[in-house]
Amino acid sequence: MKKTILSIIFLIFIFKINIYAQITLSGYILDTDSKEPLIGATIIDSLSQTGAVSNEYGYYRLIVKSPNVAIRASYVGYSSRTFEFQSLNQDTVLTIILPPSVSLSTVTVVANRDNHIETIQPGKVHISCVYIKRIKLI
Repeated sequence: MKKTILSIIFLIFIFKINIYAQITLSGYILDTDSKEPLIGATIIDSLSQTGAVSNEYGYYRLIVKSPNVAIRASYVGYSSRTFEFQSLNQDTVLTIILPPSVSLSTVTVVANRDNHIETIQPGKVHISCVYIKRIKLI
C-alpha cells in the first residue's frame, strides 16, 4: 500500500515538473518598411515541430517545452528568418521584422480605343398577341 501511494505521489511530481517546464515565446511579426502587422504569418519551432499563426494584429504565441528552440518565421512574399535560442529558461517576447523577398517594378498598362462599334441595339424579342393570350396567369 505504501509503495502504491509513493508511486502515485512520484508520478504526480513528475507530471507537475513537465507542466511547469513550458516556456512561452510571443511577440509581433511586422513588415520591414511599413511596420504593418503581417496577418497569418507562421512561426514554427523546427526542433519540436510545433507552431503558431499570427492573428489580425500580427501577434503570435508559441508554447515550447524545451529550452533549446529554433524558430522560423515566414510569410508569403517575404523572406523567412530563423532564430536559435540555447537554454531558454523564461517567457520571452520576440518581435520579428520580415523583409519582402521580391520587389516588383512598376507596371504600365497601355490600350488603344477601337471604334469599330457603330450602334448599340439592346436585345429585342417579338411576342405575338396569340402567345400572350395563351399564357395562364396565376
